Amino acid sequence: ICDHKLVQHLAKGAKLGIISTNIIGILICTYILYGIVPDKYILYWISVSILITLVRLYTTKVFLRFNSSSYDIQYVRVSMVLLFLNALLYGWITYIAIFYNVPMTNIFLISLLIITLIAGSVSTLSAVLPVFLLHSYAMLGFFILNLFSFESELSNVVILLIFIFSIFFIISGYNNNSFLKSYILLEQEQNKGKQELEELNSTLKQRVEIEVEKNRQKDHQILEQSRLAQMGEMISMIAHQWRQPLNSISAVSTNIILKSEVGILDNATAIKLASNISNYTQHLSTTIDDFRNFFKETKVLDNISYEQLINSVLNIIEDSIVNKNIKIVKELQDSTVYRTYSNEVKHVILNILKNAEDALQEVTLGNVLLDKDIQNKQITIKSMNGVLTISDNGGGIPEEIIDKIFDPYFSTKSKNGTGLGLYMSKVIIDDHCRGSLTVSNDKDGAVFKIELADLKG
Repeated sequence: ICDHKLVQHLAKGAKLGIISTNIIGILICTYILYGIVPDKYILYWISVSILITLVRLYTTKVFLRFNSSSYDIQYVRVSMVLLFLNALLYGWITYIAIFYNVPMTNIFLISLLIITLIAGSVSTLSAVLPVFLLHSYAMLGFFILNLFSFESELSNVVILLIFIFSIFFIISGYNNNSFLKSYILLEQEQNKGKQELEELNSTLKQRVEIEVEKNRQKDHQILEQSRLAQMGEMISMIAHQWRQPLNSISAVSTNIILKSEVGILDNATAIKLASNISNYTQHLSTTIDDFRNFFKETKVLDNISYEQLINSVLNIIEDSIVNKNIKIVKELQDSTVYRTYSNEVKHVILNILKNAEDALQEVTLGNVLLDKDIQNKQITIKSMNGVLTISDNGGGIPEEIIDKIFDPYFSTKSKNGTGLGLYMSKVIIDDHCRGSLTVSNDKDGAVFKIELADLKG
């Protein structure tokens, strides 16, 4: 028949309307008819009116208590029957008033009461249009039928006015019903949209958490791969730095053996040679400590300057770079001390310096890797106004790929390129250290700029 919300509106509105209209109707009709119509008829009419009122109140209370759409049809049917009986009751009392020759003035008062009850039903009964129409047509029908008993022009005028009035309030009831339907439909759509939005927010939060966790795992895997790649390079550099001390130790040991065999090894010479071996082994131990400290996975904030960062990294790789005929120029003018994750920043500087070294060394001819024919190969390291700049004269990065070099797994190297070093460098500086890592080209080659921020912790 209609929406559950409309039936609820009917029940809630009727609860107040039942009490007010029936009490007012009983009192007014009793006042008009008392002393003219026999008391027994008035008593019958009052008793039945009260009974109908109580039944309507009871059925409405039961419906609102259970508040289930399964009771909608039953409640509407009961309401229609009771309203029809109520309309029939007012038609009967009007007939009694006419039968006992109640003055025309009083008949008009009863007419005004009935019209008022019908007009008031627009706000309470029109939620369910069939209920409203039954109540209105039945009450008006019995009332007009009784007015035809008067054989006067005045009664005909009243009938015509009531007929015109009925058209307007029927239209009003229909419009009210349409408005309520539209309002309830809009409310349902809003509730549905709100529920969908809440579900979306709930699932979106879960999806975001899942994706964040996936990205975290991905970054961790990439970081591990990057560390492994760096470790491979580090092992190569350790081997390079150990080669000369080991050769020296081997030479001193051979010298000791030869001098001992020919009997010319005196105490002073033995002490001197043993001291040389001790110095060489100390150098080896220091080298190991440098690399071990460099690879500590610490996430501790400490205070450090650009100069300290550069010197710490160059202690590891400067020999390797210089041995490839690459000059390192340092112009470190910024003495500012930054609170940051120094070990992670060192990894970034190491990556950039190794990339600069490769840029000055590698060139591919077909499938053959050759050394670049560059005069005065040079890496320049500057610090000024809070910016650390590392540049080379290796020709720069092609413009068509410069925007991609921080992408994961994107590599410009012709061999052994993982495409992870610069990606992780960007993550470390931008995300972990809340700074900035950028790249550009100048007339000589690539220029990497690092800007650190002071972190609290």
